[in-house]
Amino acid sequence: MIAEKKRTQREFDSESRKFGKISILSNVRDDPETVYNFYKQREEIEQAFDAMKNELENDKSYLSDDDSLRGYFFVSFLSLYLYYSIFILIRAADLTSKLSVKDVLLKFSKVYRIARGSRETLSEIPSSVEKIDRSLGTNIFPKNL
Repeated sequence: MIAEKKRTQREFDSESRKFGKISILSNVRDDPETVYNFYKQREEIEQAFDAMKNELENDKSYLSDDDSLRGYFFVSFLSLYLYYSIFILIRAADLTSKLSVKDVLLKFSKVYRIARGSRETLSEIPSSVEKIDRSLGTNIFPKNL
């Protein structure tokens, strides 16, 4: 705020007493800024678990044998990986205020691959889907199959 000339140094110093403090106890022998950045990365991990539970609905497993449970966690891992791959594309295109991962998946799900004998084509690709595809740079809808 000082660099933006919204506050003077004196105003900042007097208000800084209200900021609060955070104490972090860590066994990492690194500078405080690095330790704080590790702490902040926890938020990203918590967001990943939140996405897995809420967006992907992967919080319930009613499986009894080990192989089924391993398969469940493998599919959960893949879905979370794809979710964050799409999220990274949205963030890189600076579209987080306009699109969510759920929106992208819903829009892309409107395109179907149609097989007629030995010939395969895509269903009609809506212009909104083409626009999202171009914006994200995915190019997953080829002109020719």
